[in-house]
This record gives sequence, structure tokens and C-alpha cells, in this order.
Amino acid sequence: MLVTDPRLSLAWAEIETEALRAACYPDAHRYGEFVAAEGVPDAPGSCEDLLAVLPGGGRPAAVLHVSCHGVAGPSPTRSALSLADGELTVARILDHAEAAAPGADGPLVVLSACETDLSTGDHDEALTLSTALVARGAADVVGSRWAVRDSATALMMSVFHDFLTGRGLAPADALRAAQLWMLDPDRRPPPGLGDPLRREAARADLDRIHLWAAFTHQGNPAAH
Repeated sequence: MLVTDPRLSLAWAEIETEALRAACYPDAHRYGEFVAAEGVPDAPGSCEDLLAVLPGGGRPAAVLHVSCHGVAGPSPTRSALSLADGELTVARILDHAEAAAPGADGPLVVLSACETDLSTGDHDEALTLSTALVARGAADVVGSRWAVRDSATALMMSVFHDFLTGRGLAPADALRAAQLWMLDPDRRPPPGLGDPLRREAARADLDRIHLWAAFTHQGNPAAH
């Protein structure tokens, strides 16, 4: 399932998710709001839409990729993703977490958003949106430690999913490979990448640390 910013405030979100659908997940369901893409979205991209993908939610999926706004709250339980019907907080994700123990059967969740593996205060720096999703049953979660730039993130996510689907790497290894790709001055974009992302791939500054190093992997380190 591919979730494009339901609030239409991120210019690269639709480019990112449509690129993933074209190159890696042609049968993926699309959630959120779309401006240029053809067809009607499968769902609005609400909090319940995302929670339904997790174990016990009734609509299981192998991959959930979310491109939206994220923010680390003043306390860990108030960190949130901005979705169609409001904020999906850590507290809400952890509701009924005891019914969905972590394990390899959960989905890969990719949070292509700012501050999704960050805690800004309080006593528990390990409690983030990413770790809350692992507790709710996701097998793997990719999140970020700081505010990220939309265009470079869209490119790196396209490369990450290419390593994942095209080369069969485990999520943790695919993330590392994508980050090394960003550092490679001789990088070549994945096949089938659209013009906006191909132009982004030609940038000379993609090796700058704030453009690639924010993303982390939480959960199962092995291949699915």
C-alpha cells in the first residue's frame, strides 16, 4: 500500500509514490490525495487505513509506504503522522499493541517523513513512531532521525525499493545499499525512473550527510 500525503502539502509525495508503483509495485493500493495520477484512490489515507494494515487490523499488506508529514512531539507518545483525518500518534498506535506481538509476519513499513524515529524529550528516547509500529506488529520499519528534504528523500526511497524488489535484499541491507548509492559519485538511477527523479539523481550534493543519513531500520534484520 502506497500512501501519498493526504493533505497535499508535499510536492514530491505523489512523484515518489507513483514512481514506486510504476517501478516496483504495479498492483499496489493507493491511499491519500493525488493531483496528476489517473484513477481514484483506494482509500483516503486515514489513521484507521494505516492501522488496518498491521497484524489484527483486517487488511494485511506486505509493504506499507507512507509519504507524509511527521513530527516528533514534546513527549514521545505525542509524536505523530499527519493523515487524512488527523494525527496518528504513538499513543494511538500502541493501543491494543498486546494483541499484535512483534514478529516476521508483519509488514515492512516505510515512513518517508520527518522525525519518525526521533524522540525529543521525556524519559524514554527509544519510544518513537518507528518503534511503536514494531510493537504493534510491523516486522520492519524504516524511519528518520531528523527533518528530511522531500526531493532527495523521494529519490533515495526509489533506490531503496529497487534494491528491495529488484535485487532481493532484506530491508536493512536495502537501506544501507541505498545510502551507499547516495554517496557514490558514479551512481546510476534505477531503470524506469521518471524525469523529475532522474534530474534529482544527477545532483552533485547527494553525498551531504543530511540528505541520506537520517533514515534508520528498526525490527527484523533478516530477509522476509
